[in-house]
Amino acid sequence: MKPPSAVPSPSFVLSRTRSGDRITKVMGIVNGTTNYVLDQMDTTGAAFGDALAEAQKLGYAEADPTADVEGHDAAAKAAILATLAFHAPSPSTTSTARASAMSRPMTSKRRRCPAT
Repeated sequence: MKPPSAVPSPSFVLSRTRSGDRITKVMGIVNGTTNYVLDQMDTTGAAFGDALAEAQKLGYAEADPTADVEGHDAAAKAAILATLAFHAPSPSTTSTARASAMSRPMTSKRRRCPAT
């Protein structure tokens, strides 16, 4: 059963585990700012700074987007979802991939990767 949107919500994950479903993976968009920025870099060829400025102008990004573009927000959400889905303690550290370090060729590669 898939959640009603691309966002894997904690309540959906929790309801599935409580119902006895065995969750084998959790996938989805957990950070809208990063998703917007990387999509703009990939589809329009925008530079990172320009895509981020546009996201801020449109209200998709915080005035200080550091937690989003450095991966901290997504890492925290992934840790919460993993804890709920797999009944495991949250890791003390989580590896992140910084959107601020992405280049256009990297975003094209990301699109071809089935794990995105």
